[in-house]
Amino acid sequence: MAVGNCIGFGGMRVDRAVAQEVLERLQPLGIEAALRAMEAHTQRHSDNQQQLENLIKQAQYEAARARRQYDAVDPGNRLVAGELERRWNEKLILLRDLEVQFEMLSTDRNTPALSADDRTRLMMLGSDL
Repeated sequence: MAVGNCIGFGGMRVDRAVAQEVLERLQPLGIEAALRAMEAHTQRHSDNQQQLENLIKQAQYEAARARRQYDAVDPGNRLVAGELERRWNEKLILLRDLEVQFEMLSTDRNTPALSADDRTRLMMLGSDL
């Protein structure tokens, strides 16, 4: 009884071809993800700066209000005047601290959000998927 030839089919070539095709299709997505990561980093920085600006405005209002309260107190009432002065000083300290944070954040803004090396590495990771 004669048996027909069995066709052998190795999976290595197919696996390589499928893997290559998958990587070619996914590579643009990796680059897009890297670009989105850079944009997200920049957006976070802008959001932090906006939040600090809002906190500074609130602190300025509260410090001005504390000053008005202090100015309105009867000088003869030392206990109340002392307490209002303490509150005013607390508001001024908070305002100064926020302004220092804002200056530091603004200084950071003058430098690139990501260094050239960071951008290069991120793009390499995206294209290297």
